[in-house]
Amino acid sequence: MAVGDCSRFVVVVSVSVGVVCVVLGFVIGWVASPSGVDDDAYNRWVDALSEENDDVTRMILEEMKTENIKNYLQHLTSQPHLGGTEEEKETAEYVNSLWQEQGLDSSRIIKYDILLSYPRKEQPNFVYILAEDGTQVFRSAAEEAELEHGDRHPKAAPPFNAYAKAATVEGDLVYVNYGRVEDFQKLERELGMNVTGKIVIARYGKIFRGNKASHAFSHGAIGLVLYSDPADYAIDNVTNVYPDTWFLPGTGVQRGNVITVKGDPLTQGYPAKEYMYRHPEEEAILPDIPVQPIGYDDAKKLLERLSGADVPGGWAGKIPGLKYKLGGLENNLKVKLEVNNYNEIRPVHNVVGMIKGSIEPDRYVILGNHRDAWVFGACDPSSGTSIMLELSRTLGKLVKEGKWRPRRSILFISWGAEEYGLMGSYEWVEIPDAPEKGGLVYDNWKANFPVSSSDRPRTPDLGSGSDFRPFIGLIGIPAIDFSYYMDPEDGLASYPLYHSMYETFHLMSAIMDPTFEFHLVIGRVWGEMTRMLADRLILPINCTDYAERMKESVQVLKEDFESEMLARSPPITFDAIDSNLERFAMAAENLHQRIHAMDKTDPFAIRAVNDQLMFLERAFIDPMGLPGRPRERHVVFAPSSKNQYAGVAFSGIVDLMFDIENVADPESQWKEVERYMSIVAFTLDSAATTLMDLDVLANDE
Repeated sequence: MAVGDCSRFVVVVSVSVGVVCVVLGFVIGWVASPSGVDDDAYNRWVDALSEENDDVTRMILEEMKTENIKNYLQHLTSQPHLGGTEEEKETAEYVNSLWQEQGLDSSRIIKYDILLSYPRKEQPNFVYILAEDGTQVFRSAAEEAELEHGDRHPKAAPPFNAYAKAATVEGDLVYVNYGRVEDFQKLERELGMNVTGKIVIARYGKIFRGNKASHAFSHGAIGLVLYSDPADYAIDNVTNVYPDTWFLPGTGVQRGNVITVKGDPLTQGYPAKEYMYRHPEEEAILPDIPVQPIGYDDAKKLLERLSGADVPGGWAGKIPGLKYKLGGLENNLKVKLEVNNYNEIRPVHNVVGMIKGSIEPDRYVILGNHRDAWVFGACDPSSGTSIMLELSRTLGKLVKEGKWRPRRSILFISWGAEEYGLMGSYEWVEIPDAPEKGGLVYDNWKANFPVSSSDRPRTPDLGSGSDFRPFIGLIGIPAIDFSYYMDPEDGLASYPLYHSMYETFHLMSAIMDPTFEFHLVIGRVWGEMTRMLADRLILPINCTDYAERMKESVQVLKEDFESEMLARSPPITFDAIDSNLERFAMAAENLHQRIHAMDKTDPFAIRAVNDQLMFLERAFIDPMGLPGRPRERHVVFAPSSKNQYAGVAFSGIVDLMFDIENVADPESQWKEVERYMSIVAFTLDSAATTLMDLDVLANDE
């Protein structure tokens, strides 16, 4: 999922992605004349030039019901439905049958065969403490404790990290904070500790868990133990936790994959259909070390036996009664990490439903949310799926009753196996707030996430947390990912019960959103956003906002790196990037002025400017990919190579400049910086060209 974060007092809604996927098609296939020769053609011409019906907004807002969302969620969370299991297939059949009943024009299930990863119930994964003579001092729990009736289910997979290497290793233990690059660097460069040949323990949070594993391996560690510290997941008090609140109890364990490639590991770049060639598993890019998650009750048993120096400032968590040390272990103890996961090719199912557009059926707005869950998935992903099902019911009802049909086609997609690495999506490539909040959604958003230089609310850059990633990152389709978000002042790493067994219907219906009003608000926002994208005569995409965001991002690059670049001989400057970014900003401004003044009775002119708006994102796609990352192609917005959850503007430059003086060959790296700066400048220039009027292009030198 998008690490679907949420407020302490609101529901996490895992609305994975609203993707504007307006696909290239042929020019409108009719020619009309007001002469009356062809009344049907003339009427379609008039329809093609009409603006959207604002009454549809009212109908959508009034039709959506909290009770329906609640019922969908209760069904979806009735049993675990891990990707690739029979239960996951049953949820696909459930969604497909609903869409057929709801009046969508079509709905179908599409299957892929993907390499997935599972734990062995008969051989659970464990973390042990061994005495000097090899006797067992401690063993971690095989599964989470049942704290509320219904928490445990016989088909629930025990805690594991998908794709972690199956191996048993023994060694000393070192605490590495969050397992970030900067944490390992601090250990080695400032604290004089080397983790080579050792097992490391890191707390969840800050970065993607797969990056923690890759950082540990690159610094020589032979295994990784992950846990959720109360400082990040139980901030009130470790006694004020689930099932009474939404905070993580000491037995709670966050599952999740630790693979850093997205899509099927064996068919990278191609759909995992039955006929597709599959590389041998030993050639796939999979984690190199065993990794296992545990709860903070078990983590305390490990951490309290660490000796050595106290951890530096900012590294200590909040496990009660624990003094955080760096390690290794006291009294010649050892840690044994036993991981028995196995990989297997299994079927995964996407469900695709469509409402066909009336005027431009070859242009699509895609609404998507994934369906698979590590266990019950009440927050991630089923809160979002239940909202999508209510939105599809609402829009389908309007279509069935003849009250509305969108101008452009709407696709609803329920992705499979997102939790394993965005598998399904890679394979397929003024509204009031909830009563508890009051006011308008937009006003509350702006108040909670302000931008000092703007009157608009903050929108973070998209990372790689969910199914929007292949759309924007591989093929340049504009994408939106939204949810209620936690209060930033709380300091939570994510919503506390993320990916644990305790993400149950009880959690949502009794604790997080008993009235389901927050679900309803997200559904209404999603519905209005869909209506605007599907019905507006001119697509609601503002290119001048894009220019401003890029200017802000370039300024951050300058603050971070320009002094180093100018110190080179000859200096590396941002001159070409600045010049072409200004050219883009002018082209964006001119485009919107042209749209304002254009003849809106000319359908071909309307089609032309909509092409420019929707294809803009593709102008930022470099088919060669980012430096060292050929599968990340968006030059402006891409996930961080050090943390896939986080979006970073101009990530290629950031990656090349990271710790540049300590790479193996700094001079070669500086040459690559200079080369890539020119590619960014060229991309901005090309993007500006896509926004220009044909007459300007004909005379442009």
